[in-house]
Amino acid sequence: MHGRVPSVYFKEHKDSLCAGLTHFSTGYMRCWGRDTFISLRGLLIITGLEKEARDTILFFAKVYRHGLLPNLHDGGGNTRFNSRDAPWFFLQAIKDYCIMSQEKENFLNQRFELHFRDDDQEKHLKAQKGRNLSILDLILEIVQRHA
Repeated sequence: MHGRVPSVYFKEHKDSLCAGLTHFSTGYMRCWGRDTFISLRGLLIITGLEKEARDTILFFAKVYRHGLLPNLHDGGGNTRFNSRDAPWFFLQAIKDYCIMSQEKENFLNQRFELHFRDDDQEKHLKAQKGRNLSILDLILEIVQRHA
């Protein structure tokens, strides 16, 4: 379920979870936000694969847009934001990671740059650099956008 698939490489992230074998093993159909975060605790955190769990959270955090986490996420090219519950499963995965990992709540301070530089596509294309957020900043923004 977790592995390296070239069609899903995104920046420095090479490994990802697949939604299910064999139909969802490669390409843009491999990574589903909802499925990834429903299974993250059981497949990665509880089994001691903390680095992989952490990287998976960051893999999706970097493509946050419109208050949403993608339901379909490949290498950032066919990212689709068609799931209202993916952000909530994402937030639960962060909570689980903070409670169960060695890193604990220090993970909330982890900073990253957003891939999408703006929710507006024209502004995104014109911007030179993405916003830099912490995991905590992202949590607050998701909750505010949904409120």
